[in-house]
Amino acid sequence: MSEAGTDARGALMASIGDALGALADERRAFLEGTYRLVPKITERKSRLLAVLEQGVGRVQPDAELKAALESVIAESRRNEQIIAAALQGLRSARRRIKAIIEASGGTVAYAADGTRIASSADLAAHSKSA
Repeated sequence: MSEAGTDARGALMASIGDALGALADERRAFLEGTYRLVPKITERKSRLLAVLEQGVGRVQPDAELKAALESVIAESRRNEQIIAAALQGLRSARRRIKAIIEASGGTVAYAADGTRIASSADLAAHSKSA
């Protein structure tokens, strides 16, 4: 392998290491709930992906390089599952909040003479708590 090929391979392997680091940071952000970090990590991953795409075309793939790239793919899939679970949790929480809001309005019923009949939600809203 030429010196330029060796340099390109070394740079590619370093970028793969950086990509694995970004994926680990992303996973940690989702697991720890530090979602404010996600946009910056996503930007970093996009830059690294572009570097990997360019770098792969410049070197002759070997078993070590293939294994390293497969690690990036596996970690990406792992994060995909975590992100999908987080989205499902958010959707579920949103549905639950909506149901609580809708239920807090109570049921409105009227007597035969047209007077409003208080619901249990009305009574709970007007009760005093310590």
